Amino acid sequence: MAWRGALLEEDKTLDELLEAFFRHRQHSLKPNSIVRYRIYERNLMEFMREAFPQVTHCRQVRKIYLEECLDHLAEAGQRNSTLNGQLRFLRALFNFAIKEGYLLTSPVKNINQRRDDKKAKPNKAWTPDQVDQILETLSPHWRQIHEFLYITGMRQGEIINMTWDAVKLVVEVM
Repeated sequence: MAWRGALLEEDKTLDELLEAFFRHRQHSLKPNSIVRYRIYERNLMEFMREAFPQVTHCRQVRKIYLEECLDHLAEAGQRNSTLNGQLRFLRALFNFAIKEGYLLTSPVKNINQRRDDKKAKPNKAWTPDQVDQILETLSPHWRQIHEFLYITGMRQGEIINMTWDAVKLVVEVM
């Protein structure tokens, strides 16, 4: 790992850095991950060549450029989960550059992940009236078990594995 007083290796172009990164990671990544990383590589390089053509070396890359790249991808319709994947790729790439001595600090540092864009699932809890309707259809034996489940909030497996030493009838606590 490079430290502040260390001499840095020669300044690599972004293309050279990416080539070294993929050569280093080719045996540690699954084939699907490599395909995905290559897509992230293409996203980065297309954006940098279009928006910042003067930036050709890894030491020229700034945090603001990478944030703009992520914003550009978001405006193009990429979901937050995809943007977070792009960000993980960038972190891996620039951490590799630090480890190899090409950079002292990562331009990805302090770039936050995007909020997950999954929508909240609707509440599927039964109303007390629905519970009463269900309980009314059960035989007395099963009704008691299901009432116990409902009142305690325990799961079926918890009741099946419950032992008498967990029951405290005197203090009415389980």
